[in-house]
Amino acid sequence: MTDVTLKSNTITLNLKQINLSAVQNKFTLGNIENNEPQAVCPPELLNEIKDKYGYDRIKFCIRSEKVTNIVDGLLVSAFFTDNAGNVLHLTGLDTPVRLFIPVTDDTKHIPKWHDAAQGIWRLDGIFDIETSKDLSVAFSVNHLTDFALFVSAEPEIKEERSDTNTGSSSSSCFINTLF
Repeated sequence: MTDVTLKSNTITLNLKQINLSAVQNKFTLGNIENNEPQAVCPPELLNEIKDKYGYDRIKFCIRSEKVTNIVDGLLVSAFFTDNAGNVLHLTGLDTPVRLFIPVTDDTKHIPKWHDAAQGIWRLDGIFDIETSKDLSVAFSVNHLTDFALFVSAEPEIKEERSDTNTGSSSSSCFINTLF
């Protein structure tokens, strides 16, 4: 596998060429520790692509671009290409890809993918969403496309306690952040 990373002030491109016949372990592209989006693909996914679609060699790409109209300003595109550079539109994968997107604060974020045909951001097909303490949001998908994080208007669960002479009370509110 060959790794290439290109960076500018606003765009980062991570590229990995993969020989599907030689993959035995999961592979990672990008580096969340360097505040870059990251993808983790299990070997079962690569075997699925080889068996289902007949490819022996592919390229996996993660492109992130800073934009101003998205929460935390990061649009992440994840996709496979054939050796000629043609994007492979793989949907309904049995084995999911795990994506990690860095965030700038601990606000709860929700990932969404862009449905170009309908011109909307959607949540379906995204599952196992987790926000980590290292300021990243992780989620699994069964397709690859453009992804971004959105903040929800609904609150996160928080507990407040106040002690009075009659006892203590607690209240909770729910805050969900949309991606």
